[in-house]
Amino acid sequence: MRALNDGSVFDKGEQEIYSSIYVYEHTGLVVDYQSIAKYHKDIDTVVIQFMNTTNFDV
Repeated sequence: MRALNDGSVFDKGEQEIYSSIYVYEHTGLVVDYQSIAKYHKDIDTVVIQFMNTTNFDV
């Protein structure tokens, strides 16, 4: 997540192209489970949150 946002995973010029199209974060959702991953540039930190869900109605 950090490498996508700080550009270290890309070749020169690629980050500008991909960042204009994509937001690099992730959410996932399946029955009884949810996840969120987000990069906070201001504090150079990736926060990943996992949650159990109940009474989930897809």
